[in-house]
Amino acid sequence: ILPILGVMMLGLTFSINTIANPNFNGIEIIVYDWQVVILKSGTIIFQTLFLVVSTTVHNRAHFFTCVDVVIAIISFFVDWYWFVEDLWGKFGSSELTHFSLIIFYMTLRSWNTAVKASDKSWRKDVSRDGIFAMDKLSFIWVTRSAHLVSKILPDIVDLWDVLCRQWGENYA
Repeated sequence: ILPILGVMMLGLTFSINTIANPNFNGIEIIVYDWQVVILKSGTIIFQTLFLVVSTTVHNRAHFFTCVDVVIAIISFFVDWYWFVEDLWGKFGSSELTHFSLIIFYMTLRSWNTAVKASDKSWRKDVSRDGIFAMDKLSFIWVTRSAHLVSKILPDIVDLWDVLCRQWGENYA
């Protein structure tokens, strides 16, 4: 949901601030107060959720997590400045560029978090002394060849039977 909210805030910002000129191609465009309120509140909600995700979901040992927190804090100060100067809905090119860079970065990072695999590999459980005890190991085999399966499956079944005889089925 967070990446979608980021894309929505970018789209709203571009649409509101681009057409907010007093005369857009000869047509007077009115930006309503409620549109600016949605832009303000949506942006602050997005930035707050990004900060929460950065501090709770991301691995705190990574460098980019520190960058995420710094960007989020900077974004709150920038928002405060835009509130003081009453610039929301009336961004110039520099404000629009700053807003876009901040929100685009946050959107990309939240997208990265959303699509990142949540299943940890067994390789992450390897230490200098060897492998930690694992509760479960899943074996996934993907093939397009039924002929290959018919040739190798009996060998896998034989190995499983040997493992069950030596360790017992509960430990195999």
